[in-house]
Amino acid sequence: MELITHAALGAITGSVVLQLYKRRRKPATQISPKQAMWIGALAGVFPDIDFLTYLISPLHYHAYWHGTYTHSLLLAPFWALAFVLLLSWLWVALSKPSPQRFGVKQHLFWPLYCIALAGILSHIALDVITAWSIGIWLPVSHERVSFGLLFLVDPIFSASILLGLWAVYRRWHSNLIAGCLLVSLAWLGFAYMQKQSALHLAQETVPNSEQYIAAWPQPFSVLHWKLVSADHQGYWTADVRTSVRTPLYWPVTSVRATIAEFNPPDNVQWRYYATAPTVEARDAWLHPLFEPVRDFMTYPIYVQQDELGCQWFTDLLFVIPQQTSPFQYGLCADGEDSPRVIRKPLLE
Repeated sequence: MELITHAALGAITGSVVLQLYKRRRKPATQISPKQAMWIGALAGVFPDIDFLTYLISPLHYHAYWHGTYTHSLLLAPFWALAFVLLLSWLWVALSKPSPQRFGVKQHLFWPLYCIALAGILSHIALDVITAWSIGIWLPVSHERVSFGLLFLVDPIFSASILLGLWAVYRRWHSNLIAGCLLVSLAWLGFAYMQKQSALHLAQETVPNSEQYIAAWPQPFSVLHWKLVSADHQGYWTADVRTSVRTPLYWPVTSVRATIAEFNPPDNVQWRYYATAPTVEARDAWLHPLFEPVRDFMTYPIYVQQDELGCQWFTDLLFVIPQQTSPFQYGLCADGEDSPRVIRKPLLE
């Protein structure tokens, strides 16, 4: 999920935790509602601190580091502690409080810790409902989990969260705040029903007999889904919409072009993409330097061999109709030089 929604839900959870402490007459009453919202918002985006590893190696960031240890449910208590300690250090560094003031800070450790933990858990919850899987059981298990209900950006879901945050900020009636959150939960339920419809549609129309079938959310509408079925050498895929109604008109040409590719239930069109259809492609795909790419891609497919002899691959999971794939990796050999892995830029 994108950054704004993470921060908004984190701010809401921070406010909720503060109110719970107030009801129990805890020392958290010394934390103002706005401070709780800011702390919760920062905690809500804190797990994405793993972005710093992008500066070390972009490929390894995508393949091994993003959405892993900082997104683990098992490690969330540790990260909440690290967040509170970092916050305390920044407080000392920026305001230079007296020892007495710092003592009050220590006295508020538990409410700050609970706000931080709630914000971090809200981040994990948002990420696990998108198509980008995360390692919530690390370090016990390296299995990555995704419910795949919403695309990385969902305007309706995000709008309900932002409206709830505005209601919290304006201190509107709690029923309105709860109503905003219920709308977001109802939207998730609607997305779940659409996913089940997409999976049922895939089972009825898939051209191969393999058991594996998946449906992944696509942009611009919760009615848009990418169907994927695997065999031993590649993947069948179809872009569908679960409604027979004509989609909404969008004033942006590129968006209309993408929406037009999602076919209604009575006109599902499957296409097949091989992972390594040639000897050269297979050699490139199995090359040791390509191991991070193999570990990163969920549904790897072959794209082309360019004029320089580079073998290019991409991941069906991130292929959006009529849009440039954000993750295209090639293995290129420049004359007598050793092969190297290249990521194709989005804008050329």
